[in-house]
Amino acid sequence: MSEARIETETTAPTPVAKAISPDNTAAVETRAGDGTVVTTVERSGINSLAATVDDYIVALNVATAVVQIADDHHESAGSTDEPADTPTDTHE
Repeated sequence: MSEARIETETTAPTPVAKAISPDNTAAVETRAGDGTVVTTVERSGINSLAATVDDYIVALNVATAVVQIADDHHESAGSTDEPADTPTDTHE
């Protein structure tokens, strides 16, 4: 059995881990840590481990970018943690 543990520092570990968690399988476990996303991958051989880690890194990069874009948008909109007002449909 081959195993990899990947720890990634981030300012938003919970949203990033949640974005990646749908990719969790019996061989992949992702969780949010203190300022990190921690993923453990176990595979039967080194080649399958390398392929799984490669797939994970692609998903991690996408999740990190999306969370950063959402945070930037939230900040630039001058939002608070309060929910936004529901838009009113003026079309009849």
